[in-house]
Amino acid sequence: MVLYLCMNSNQILCMHIGRKIEEVFRIRKMGATQFARLLNTSRSNVYSIFRRPSLDTAQLSVICEVLEFNFFAELAQDMLGRKGFADPMSSLEDPATEYLKQKEDLESKLLSRDEEVRVLQSRLRDKDEIIALLKQNPGR
Repeated sequence: MVLYLCMNSNQILCMHIGRKIEEVFRIRKMGATQFARLLNTSRSNVYSIFRRPSLDTAQLSVICEVLEFNFFAELAQDMLGRKGFADPMSSLEDPATEYLKQKEDLESKLLSRDEEVRVLQSRLRDKDEIIALLKQNPGR
């Protein structure tokens, strides 16, 4: 498939969605009249869609269903391929999952600290016993 590009208002190179729709439309060998009827629009508006660099998401969703093609996935792939875009899901971790991870990490650290305290208390008891024995037998 050909990647059609356009410049958006922020001067970022992006996919020209209208041309991409036209490409899939031609591959499906659907007539403009039939496509217009399925979109509940006019034939002239179909050609207008092909010229648009961007579309409303609700309209694109209907076009996805009619052409049986996921343009949203295509747009996401386009964004991932451009420099500076990370995996979209990496920044949207579920807050509850993140909270649970932090909680588990803190609980683990707390258990580790509790063990350290027990070891230090045991050493302190040993030292107290040594001091008590030295006080009982100062000459030895």
